[in-house]
Amino acid sequence: MLEVEMKFKLPDPKATWQRLQDLEFTALSKQEEQDDYFNAPDRDFSQTDEALRIRHVGTKAILTYKGPKQGERGKVRTEIEVPLSCDHAAESLSQILTNLGYRPVHTVSKVRTLLRNVHEPELEVAWDDVQGLGIYLELEIKADEQEEHVLQRLQALAKELRLGEEERRSYLDLLLRGGGVSDVNASAYSPAR
Repeated sequence: MLEVEMKFKLPDPKATWQRLQDLEFTALSKQEEQDDYFNAPDRDFSQTDEALRIRHVGTKAILTYKGPKQGERGKVRTEIEVPLSCDHAAESLSQILTNLGYRPVHTVSKVRTLLRNVHEPELEVAWDDVQGLGIYLELEIKADEQEEHVLQRLQALAKELRLGEEERRSYLDLLLRGGGVSDVNASAYSPAR
């Protein structure tokens, strides 16, 4: 499965929220997410443009692998997710990864509000209030293969919402490169731009 995504920093969240409502997007859920990132023992994910994380949401967790970005616009990449039955399973998996030589990098915490439009159920909009970074908007569609029209749809919506310049770096990259984050193991991960 491919994740086709665009992300934008919101300089005026109130205006963007109003435009989303004008386009008939409604909030479906709001949740706290904690993403624990790891780097591999055999290669540096910052050099290969990959990501491995365990996402905690309430008492549930998901292991996610993301492959390198494809192309120059948006973030098109392979995404493989494995749901974990409970947070205890996530703790055990974290221990297994550490024992295999994977290094914990950093935790990204955010409050995510998911929005959908009844006319385009495949389009997911995530309103992210990221600790240490501020508010971002992610536009995403999952696709079986890279299809240009999917990215074009996200670009058109971004223009409609007047979102401005796309941010291709991950939240982890932004936090590591933004400074002021005291608990980051920067030597374990230096994300590529």
